[in-house]
Amino acid sequence: MVSIPDSTEEITQGWLANLLNVEDLLLLARLRLDGGFMSSLTRVDFRSSDPNLPRSIIIKLRSPFDVTLKIALAFNSYRKETDFYSNLAHKVSVRTPRCYASRIAPAGNQFLLALEDLGEREGFGMGAGSASSASKWQTMQAMRTLAGLHSTCWQKREYNLPLFAEALYASSSGLSELVERGLAKTGTVLSPPARSALSSYTQEPSMQLPAFLAVPQTLIHGDFRLSNLYFAEGEETATVIDWGDYSYGPAAFDLAVFLTSSLAAADRRAWQAEAIEEYCHALEKAGVTYNPADCRKDYGLFLPACAYLPALAATEVGSHQPSLAEELFTRLASALEDQQAT
Repeated sequence: MVSIPDSTEEITQGWLANLLNVEDLLLLARLRLDGGFMSSLTRVDFRSSDPNLPRSIIIKLRSPFDVTLKIALAFNSYRKETDFYSNLAHKVSVRTPRCYASRIAPAGNQFLLALEDLGEREGFGMGAGSASSASKWQTMQAMRTLAGLHSTCWQKREYNLPLFAEALYASSSGLSELVERGLAKTGTVLSPPARSALSSYTQEPSMQLPAFLAVPQTLIHGDFRLSNLYFAEGEETATVIDWGDYSYGPAAFDLAVFLTSSLAAADRRAWQAEAIEEYCHALEKAGVTYNPADCRKDYGLFLPACAYLPALAATEVGSHQPSLAEELFTRLASALEDQQAT
């Protein structure tokens, strides 16, 4: 059994050869990448005589920081992501990175994924940093991608999918204080109606669960935003990465996460109606009916639930991207304000 490294330094030539089950492998370089909140990423360049192996892969490991490791374990993110690549990736109706190896420790506190390096594919580019704003063509491609994902298990729980309620409960502890600190730190100002809507959710998130479960349920990504998508010119859909938050849950949650985190306020206002129409139309082409008016209503229901990401970014977890929390709170505030005005 191949060991699970704790750091980039433990990714050696012999270890990689064992992982990929190849003898004549030459390790050329290891480059630590800026990863997500909950894991570390290393780009490994190598050469081998196996024509089925690429010239580079991404090694994904647990976070080296105790604070993010604790959060990842609370959300069961590592086990969920390794399970996804081992058992579910080939069943979903979206493109995902090829997985060359997947391992997890019995306790769930260490994991390993050896994934396709999408940056090596011609024409592909990740949706930039988390605070970047999607272009219009990226937004529409994201909507078609989301519809493809959601069509996989629309209104039927299959594959023993984890439940959305589990993630909701994991994010509930201390959420009100976390959001209030984030708002204060970033200087985000909300109107009284918008603040009331946000506070009513963050104080008792579980009280909203019946309403959340009353809308269409499906396989959701759980963190469907620009930085977890790779785009290619001429393609109808994007490639989706970072599957540690997937569950069987409300389709409109993914929609709300993308529109409130991945678009600058002016762009969201200009494209939101068209984006929702594109999403519903793509669902219809996949054999799923979701009335755009119902979808818009459901989208609004989940806006307060999108506060967890900017609040988390305002803590030491997001310290490597100091402007991220402010921009995410600004985008969420504008969405809440617009929703209250309708």
